[in-house]
Amino acid sequence: MTCPTLNQVYRIDDETLREVLTDPAAAAERVAELAQPPLDDQPGPVGERISLLRMLGRLDEAEALGRHALSLAAKGSRRAVAASLRLAHVLQWQGRFDEADDRFTRALADATRLGDDTLLAFAHQHYGKSLFDQGRAAAAAEQFGAALRLREAVDAPADQLASSRQAIDAARSRRPTIG
Repeated sequence: MTCPTLNQVYRIDDETLREVLTDPAAAAERVAELAQPPLDDQPGPVGERISLLRMLGRLDEAEALGRHALSLAAKGSRRAVAASLRLAHVLQWQGRFDEADDRFTRALADATRLGDDTLLAFAHQHYGKSLFDQGRAAAAAEQFGAALRLREAVDAPADQLASSRQAIDAARSRRPTIG
């Protein structure tokens, strides 16, 4: 049986901009598959597992695994930035916005220092989602716009471009009208 990729098991909700699993049972099965050792030297499967745990609402497990993944990554490396972004996203879903936003802003700085526009686009996108969750629609729209510009510049996959556009539309629809 072919295992679906991570972006095939969820959709983005237009109202909340949160991932919603299309098949929670399959996601839980995939988490169990990914829990088989060894994981320490496999950042892709660990990242997928953290994301799926978060979407399944198993936030304490996702946080613990996120902190573990971050502890294994070389400080300031691309892997560390990616791990920090995943952990920040978990903290956001836990409602721990100050901690999440601190991690997001540090990830933005580190991705900028690394000169990695793809990673920087992810940092802007997910920081925007945290701001959106906090009701800060204008600031979220700025982050989503930055993510879209970077994604267009690096010829990102169509699903990433669509995600940024969807997020911009959602943030703009939440802005209060003036007049």
